[in-house]
Amino acid sequence: MTWRAAAYAFGAYAALAVVITFPLVLNLSAALPHDLGDPLLSTSILWWNAHTLPFSERWWNGFAFFPAPGMLAFSDHRLGASLIASPIQWLGGSDITAYNLTLLLTFPLSALAAHFLGWTLTKRHDAAAICGLAYGFNPYRIAHVEHLELLAAYGMPLALAALHRFAECRRAKWIALFAVALIVQGLSTSYFLLFFCVMLALWLPWFVRWRDWRFLAAAALGGLCAAAVLSPIIVGYLRIHHGYAMTRGFREVLAFSADVSSFAAASPLLSLWGWTSALAASERQLFPGLAVTAIALGGAVLAVWRPRNRPAGSAAPSVLFAALGCAALLAAASVRIAGTWQIGPLRVSEDVFKPQSVALVFIVLSVAALPATRRAFGRKSPLAFYLFASGFLFLCSLGPKPTFLGTQVLYEPPYAWLMRLPVFGSAVRVPARFAMPAVLALATASAIGFARLTRGRPRVRRWAFACAACGIVADTWTGGLPMVAMRSTWSPERAAGVSSVLELPLGMIESDVAAMHRATRHGRPTMNGYSGFSPPHYAVLRRALGEGDRTVLDEVAAQGPVLVALDRRADRDLRLRALVEAVPGATNEGFEGRWAFFRLPGGGNRYDARSGMDTTAPANCGQANTVTGITGPEGVSDIRTLFDGDPMSGWTSRDPQRAGDLLVVTAAGARPTCSVSLSLGAVPELYPGSVAIELSLDGLQWDTVFTGETGGRAMAAALRDPEHSPLVFRWSGTPAKFIRIRLLTSHPIYPWAINEIVVRSTS
Repeated sequence: MTWRAAAYAFGAYAALAVVITFPLVLNLSAALPHDLGDPLLSTSILWWNAHTLPFSERWWNGFAFFPAPGMLAFSDHRLGASLIASPIQWLGGSDITAYNLTLLLTFPLSALAAHFLGWTLTKRHDAAAICGLAYGFNPYRIAHVEHLELLAAYGMPLALAALHRFAECRRAKWIALFAVALIVQGLSTSYFLLFFCVMLALWLPWFVRWRDWRFLAAAALGGLCAAAVLSPIIVGYLRIHHGYAMTRGFREVLAFSADVSSFAAASPLLSLWGWTSALAASERQLFPGLAVTAIALGGAVLAVWRPRNRPAGSAAPSVLFAALGCAALLAAASVRIAGTWQIGPLRVSEDVFKPQSVALVFIVLSVAALPATRRAFGRKSPLAFYLFASGFLFLCSLGPKPTFLGTQVLYEPPYAWLMRLPVFGSAVRVPARFAMPAVLALATASAIGFARLTRGRPRVRRWAFACAACGIVADTWTGGLPMVAMRSTWSPERAAGVSSVLELPLGMIESDVAAMHRATRHGRPTMNGYSGFSPPHYAVLRRALGEGDRTVLDEVAAQGPVLVALDRRADRDLRLRALVEAVPGATNEGFEGRWAFFRLPGGGNRYDARSGMDTTAPANCGQANTVTGITGPEGVSDIRTLFDGDPMSGWTSRDPQRAGDLLVVTAAGARPTCSVSLSLGAVPELYPGSVAIELSLDGLQWDTVFTGETGGRAMAAALRDPEHSPLVFRWSGTPAKFIRIRLLTSHPIYPWAINEIVVRSTS
C-alpha cells in the first residue's frame, strides 16, 4: 500500500467523517457533541495532559476530587488522544477545539488503519475500503460517540496488519510497527489493549505454528517493548488502585454485560436503526451493522459451498456432535414445557442455561470437526479466523452470565474464565466493550468476503462495491450529531488566594464535570469530581452535604482557604447557603450571575483533618483492649469478621439506619478506655449519621462521652486511610467495661456498616 493510496483513502474517510458527524465541523470551538458529561470530562483531561508533565506526581494527582491524590488513575488518562489534542492546544487552539478535532480524526484514523489491514489480506483497495468503512464508521462507534477514549481504536487494526505483513516478509520494521501500534492503543484505551490481548491469544495459534519459534520470539519482543514503554502507566494505576482498594464488583460486571438482544440494539442517533435503541442502554447497544454482517456471511457461504473448496474427509464426527447438541437443546426445551425431570443418573433442573451451554459446546465442536474447518485451519484461512474471532469476542461481550431479554442462557462462558485472571476479575467493569475488537474482526471478514464474492467478476465489482459501501454508510448514518453549547461560568479571578474550590450542589454528573472544567480555567483544584472510579471520601462528602451535616464543611475548611461557589438556582430553599454561612469564619464574597461565593478559612475545626481525631483528645491513647462480645440491632452472628483485618468483611445492618439502634461492645475487663475506632472499610458512606457514645461499668448506668454528627470525621477517615476508613472517637481515660454506640438519627436508604472495631485503654 503506497503513501499516495493512503493519503487518498484518508482524505475520503475524513470527508465522510465530516458528513457523518455534521454539524460538528461548524461548532469546533463553541459546543461539544452529544452531552456535557463524558465529552467535557475528556476535554478537561486533554487540557491537563497538554499543560502538565505526564507521569509526574502533579499529573497523577490531577485537578479534581481534591484533596484525594491519584485522580488521573480513576479513569482512562487519554494520553493517546493527547498525541493529537496537545499540539492543537500548543498551537493556540482551545481545549474545546482540540477535543472536537481529535474526535473527528478518530474516524478516518480508525478507518485508514482498518483499510491497511484489509489491503494486507486482499491486496485490493475496494475490499480494503469495505474494511475501513465497516470498522471506522460502524454503528457501535456512534453508540459511543461521547466516549473519546473508545473511539481512539486505531491501534488494533494496525497491530494486526503489522503481524500479517511480518508473516509475509519477516522484516523487523513490521514488528516495530506492531510494538508502536500496541503502545498507541495502550495510551488510548486500556480496555481495548486488554481485550486485544485476548484477540492476539486467538490469532497466534491460528496463524503461527509452534515450530516457528522465530515468529513467536519476534512477536514476544514487540509485546515486551510495548509493555516496557507503558510500564509507568501500568505501575501508576496499580499503585493508586491498590492504595484505594479499588475493585469492580460482580454486580457491576453483570450490569455492564451485553444481552443477546444487544446485537439488535443500536444508538438512537442512527437514522435507519435508531428505533432499536429501546432494546438496550447505550453501553449495551452492540448492533454491528446489517451490511457488514451480510457481506462477511456471504463470503463464508461462498467459501464453503463452492465445489472446488469442498475438502475430502469424513463428516461423521461433526454429525455426531451436532446430534448431541440437538439432544441438549431438546432437554432444555423439555424443561420449559414439562418442568424438571430425571431419568436414572441424568437430571435436568430448572437451570436450562446449563443444558443450553452443553448444546453450544457440542455445536462448536461440530463446526470444528467439519472437514472445511480443518482445512481452513491447515491453510491458515484469514476469513475463517476472523469469522471465528468475531463470534468468540461477541460471546465475551455477554459477560460472565449471558442473558437473553434478562434471562440467563449460558453457564460459565469464556468471560467467566477470563474473570479468573487478576485484571479481568478486579478492574474490568464493562465486558460489553469486547464489541469493538469483535467489530474489527467482523469488518476484516467482510473485506475478505467481499473479495471472494467479486473475484473474477470485473464487470460487477464496481457496482458491488458501491452497493456495499452505501449499505455500510446507511447503517451508520446519523442525520445530524447533537451539539451542546457550553454553559455559563464565573470569573476565574475569584479563585485567587485559595487552595481549592468547592462548587455546590455536589454530586450531579453535569455540574461536577462543569466544575472540573472550570478548574482548568481558574487553576485551582476542585473538590468536585466525576470519573470511572471515585475516591471513598467523595461518597461521604455527597451524603453529608445532602443531610445538612455541617461537620463535613469543617473538614473542607481544614484543607486550607476554600472558595465555595454556590449555584443559587439549585438552592432555592437556601438550605446550602445556610449550611455554608454556619461555618465559623465563613465570609460572603458576593455574587456573579446565578452564583454566590463564600470563602472558608483554613483550619479551626475540632479534630485533625488528616487523622480524623479530636485535637482536644490525648495524643497517645494506649493499647488495644480485648473485646469479648458485641450486640447490635439484629445481633452480630460472627464477631470474628470485625477483628480479621479484612476491609471487605464485617457487619452490616439488614435495615436502613434507625434512630435508637444500639451497638454495645463488651471489653475483657473494666479498664480506663480512651477511644473506639469503627472502621468503615470500602463503603465509608455507610457511616452512622449522628451518634451518642456512652460508657458503663455495669451495663446499667451510662456516661456520655460524645454526641454529634459524624460526616466530617468519616470524610477525614476516608482521606487518611481509604482502604479502612477508621472512624475514631477519643476521650479522656474513663474506666468502662461496656461501650454503647447509639444512633440519634435515621436514614431512609443507608444501612449501618462496621468492618472493624478497636477499643483502646490507657493501661
